[in-house]
Amino acid sequence: MHLLEGADAFFFTGGGQLKITTRFAGTRLCAAVEEFYRKGGTVAGTSAGAAAMSETMLVTGTSRESHRIGESLQMAPGLGFIRDVIVDQHFAERGRIGRLLGAVAQNPRFIGLGIDEDTAVIVEREERFTVVGAGAVYVADAEDATYTNVAQEETSRALSLFNVRLHVLSQGDTYDLRTRQPSHQFAKKMEERLERAEHRRKAPSHAEAAGAQVH
Repeated sequence: MHLLEGADAFFFTGGGQLKITTRFAGTRLCAAVEEFYRKGGTVAGTSAGAAAMSETMLVTGTSRESHRIGESLQMAPGLGFIRDVIVDQHFAERGRIGRLLGAVAQNPRFIGLGIDEDTAVIVEREERFTVVGAGAVYVADAEDATYTNVAQEETSRALSLFNVRLHVLSQGDTYDLRTRQPSHQFAKKMEERLERAEHRRKAPSHAEAAGAQVH
């Protein structure tokens, strides 16, 4: 499709993740973006666009309080660029830890990613991701949970979830999606790369330097 000719990246904005998937999925453009992605192109999104990246996405759920069994967590098929992951956004700012834990309690095969504002994860070949930005990324892993009451009928009862792992990653930390293990060994290298990029961004261009000399 001509819209992607010469493109290095395809970016989904925020708004509503259901609007993205219902209007975009199954279209010719969607097929072209999927092909673009398979060939090594970068696909990214912010807010709802980030939530829509996963195979199964979290659409709605109560924030700022503990999850209760009877509360509805609306899940829907996402765009599928990241498999076996559920993404929640505006995470610390909107107090969404309860609903992310509720989501992984219901779907323990999935890894829950809670991404703060001004923060991103860079996913490489669906094998690992690196955190970039001022905030944190919370990783909830209930694969080895020993007990949950999520299937009980006491709908007003708060969620119980035993032996769930919760990791908090900051800039430069990485997470292996295959082994489900975090690492900080690349954090210093990431900081150095970002510092160099910031220095280049602030440095005057040759044209600007020449202009300064003329004037």
